[in-house]
Amino acid sequence: MPLTFLVPIVLVRVFTVEEFGVYKQLFMIFYVILPIVDLGISQSLFYFMPKYAEYRDRILSQTFLFQIPIILGLTIIFFVFSQEIGSLFSGDGGTLADYIPLLGIFALLWHLSNILENILIVEKKAFQAGAVTFFSESLRAIVSMVIGLLGGSLEHLMMGLVGTAILRCAFMGWYLQRTMRFSFQLNGSLVYSQLSYSLPFGLAIIVNTLVLFSHQYIVSISTGPADFAIYAVGCFSLPVFAIVVDSLVKVSLVRMSEATNQANSSVIISQIIYDTIRKLWIIFFPIFVFLFVVSEEMIVLLFTENYRDSVSIFRVFIFSIPLYALLLQHVPRVFSMTYFILFNNTFFLILSIFNCFIFYKLFGLLGPALGFVFSNFVWRIIFLIKCKKILKVNIVNLIPLAQILRVFLIFSFLGLSIFFIKNLLFISYYSSFAFSFVLYW
Repeated sequence: MPLTFLVPIVLVRVFTVEEFGVYKQLFMIFYVILPIVDLGISQSLFYFMPKYAEYRDRILSQTFLFQIPIILGLTIIFFVFSQEIGSLFSGDGGTLADYIPLLGIFALLWHLSNILENILIVEKKAFQAGAVTFFSESLRAIVSMVIGLLGGSLEHLMMGLVGTAILRCAFMGWYLQRTMRFSFQLNGSLVYSQLSYSLPFGLAIIVNTLVLFSHQYIVSISTGPADFAIYAVGCFSLPVFAIVVDSLVKVSLVRMSEATNQANSSVIISQIIYDTIRKLWIIFFPIFVFLFVVSEEMIVLLFTENYRDSVSIFRVFIFSIPLYALLLQHVPRVFSMTYFILFNNTFFLILSIFNCFIFYKLFGLLGPALGFVFSNFVWRIIFLIKCKKILKVNIVNLIPLAQILRVFLIFSFLGLSIFFIKNLLFISYYSSFAFSFVLYW
């Protein structure tokens, strides 16, 4: 989202480095909380609703019945153990603890309202799902920026975000009361099927989320908010990557689930994977090269001179962008192999923590980024091997190797050429960025 992209750029100019570090720590906790709330239950809709379309209302009813006690229990935990939660995520836990209750309410309500987008996607209402996501994310971004520009504190910002989450839940309630009939009558076999699918996958998502933030967590508990702010800016990522990948995963899951009922399912699913990887590589690799070329200009222009130390971290971290193209980790879900996903994500977590910690000791703030990128690469290779075995196909049926190599050679040459040319010109950051942008694209 363009507005979501602007939020940290605005806040670094109105918050001190320490305040911005606390803000980034809070949102690290926010993203860790979401899969704990879900436990894979809302994500199971992508599997169960296409398969059991005749039980739509019953599946949705039991999904909400599963979620509500989890949310109520976690709400109590956030209020009673705010100090302990703050200490768990920061070396200076007292600073975070003041905001934990508000953060908890925001995260829990925001997650609950995410169910609406899942329902719309499963029902092939992609435009409506995109509209809900766009307007709610835009509202969240506008509220954050307006409160920051008006001189509001971090507490005011969190209160505004709670308000946006309440509005999302209200809209979801309005939509569902028009389109479904809630039922307290549960089907035992359907409940068992949904939970047996959801819980291993939910644990796998929790583990995977811990992996994604393990490098930030190590920095957060080992340093103060100011150093964490420097590292968090270095891990800055354009929201377009997550949006594109998340959208493709959800759409692909529905298409693959439908394909499992056909005789040539392996061929169809392999083709879906092949086309997805090809398209993502064509988009993501050129963007990666451009960001690497203009990394210094981009960080200084977006986040000011205060964050110049983030440049080297950014150059390492963006090597994860091309890895997004290897979109394979959702394939075992289609075949209900959620235990494999849990096992592989657990391995990824252990490997990531080990690498990030060792590299942090060796290379300082640069180390966790190195450890994360390397662990991410190993994790995706394991999924590639598993997908090859599941579908009983060759690697060339899953990955467009010729196209990948061609795009790699062309854009690597262009990127290196522009990198050397712009460094010989000795021009300002603005001129250098503009020159590189025009010449590259």
